[in-house]
Amino acid sequence: MATNLLKNDEWWNGPDWVRNYNPRQEELSKPTNEVLLEAKAFKIREVQSTRVHVSAIDEAVGNISKVITCEDYSSVSRLYSVTAYVLRFIENLKRKRQGTSLVKECLTAEELGRAEYYWLLFIQRDVRSDSNYVEKKNRLGLFEDTKGIIRCKGRLANAEISYEEKYPAIIPRKHHFTTITIRDCHSRVGHNGVRETLAEVRSRFWIERGRQVVRNVITKCVVCRHFEGRSYPDVIPSPLPFSRVSCDPAFTYVGVDFAGPLYVKVASNSKESTLAKAYLTLFTCASSRAVHLDLVPELSTQAFLRCFRRLMVRRGIPKEMISDNALTFKAASRQIARLLKEPEIQKFLGITRRIDDTENQHQSLNRRARYLSTIIDKICLRWRKDYLLALRENHNLSVKKKSIAPIAIGDMVIVQGEGIKIPRSIWKLGRVESLRKSNNGRVRGAVVKIAKEDELRCYDRPIKKLYPLEVNYESNETESTTDQEPEIVPVRRSTRTAAVVGNHRRQLIDQWINEMD
Repeated sequence: MATNLLKNDEWWNGPDWVRNYNPRQEELSKPTNEVLLEAKAFKIREVQSTRVHVSAIDEAVGNISKVITCEDYSSVSRLYSVTAYVLRFIENLKRKRQGTSLVKECLTAEELGRAEYYWLLFIQRDVRSDSNYVEKKNRLGLFEDTKGIIRCKGRLANAEISYEEKYPAIIPRKHHFTTITIRDCHSRVGHNGVRETLAEVRSRFWIERGRQVVRNVITKCVVCRHFEGRSYPDVIPSPLPFSRVSCDPAFTYVGVDFAGPLYVKVASNSKESTLAKAYLTLFTCASSRAVHLDLVPELSTQAFLRCFRRLMVRRGIPKEMISDNALTFKAASRQIARLLKEPEIQKFLGITRRIDDTENQHQSLNRRARYLSTIIDKICLRWRKDYLLALRENHNLSVKKKSIAPIAIGDMVIVQGEGIKIPRSIWKLGRVESLRKSNNGRVRGAVVKIAKEDELRCYDRPIKKLYPLEVNYESNETESTTDQEPEIVPVRRSTRTAAVVGNHRRQLIDQWINEMD
């Protein structure tokens, strides 16, 4: 059997009527007139339906921006949802006219995709109207798909990825739709950097200079600024106060603060010693930076007054004390102020001043006094050359410029926590109430209102500890130039703006329905 098939010509080449068949020589029977008329009518209906569908889409895309303003939305998902509900409303009106059931379910993916399709067609009008569209088309390989969306060609046609990743839709870089799309992609990647956000955007869309556009949008993200934002720029340092450059004796101008707690051994009658808390009182001279240390058992006012008395005995009475306004220091200041108002104390201080003046008159007659005066002058001269002039090394007048707007009243800021280890996630949100300016007119601090313990409190903070959120306050209030009250004239109440806008949009929706029919 197999050997016969090898020699059989019909098995390999087929029968003669198949090999010699020529369709051009065959005479086809002409159909009847009824069939031709029906085919012509069907063809005309098909062409007309296609034209009507395309024109309806063009008109719908042209009118969608009149009903829904893209700039009024900060989220692209909300924009799609509102557009889908508007389109469903129009579809329900048609169904109601036809007597069919209305659509009342939740939005479907098909409806959201239709809304996105309309917005893509609308914003791509800017791409078509660009003067460099021809050059851009040749450079990026732009083409229109079957739905009319302009897409970019590339070298990924053979890659095993989706059609949108192979041929992303191009969108203009300066449109608000592009901004909210980048925000949506930025939130979907967990507020990561430019590279991750750009990769998410390019999975569906293509933006010219996309990296620069994405960076500009991310820099305004409130969540990212909360965790990675920079503080307000530093100002040029002001001149040092007189207490820092004064040639007065040491501890004339004194700064004070507590340090600790420290654990010390307490002597007792028993053989075992116990540990107790103690605090270190740090006194520093503002001009010479000399340091005086003292140990106190507690942070009470009386303990500090005893420590302050020991300082005066050894270093003399200071002319000015500088502190961080702790409760202990403020209470001690009030107690010393009340003590100085006592008549006996004032009388004693008056006698002491007269004795000092008498001694100063005869100081020139004392050889020892002249010697000490010479030593003090030499020390003061060396202090000027070795210390005072060296302060310029630690004061750089050039300040790094940051791309941050200057602080203004009403700005929303994040206030840095007092502790070093406090994470930025729990820093308080505040609003700038007023600004603190130095003698040279530069802003160095601000009064910030912060919500704390179910109430609003004001705190004074330097601008270096304030981090802006790029939510600037714009005051629309205008101050009256006269103190006279304006004359009240009874007028008829005008139509509300919301009513006017609503009537205008209803008219546009009716026009849109008529054009889509």
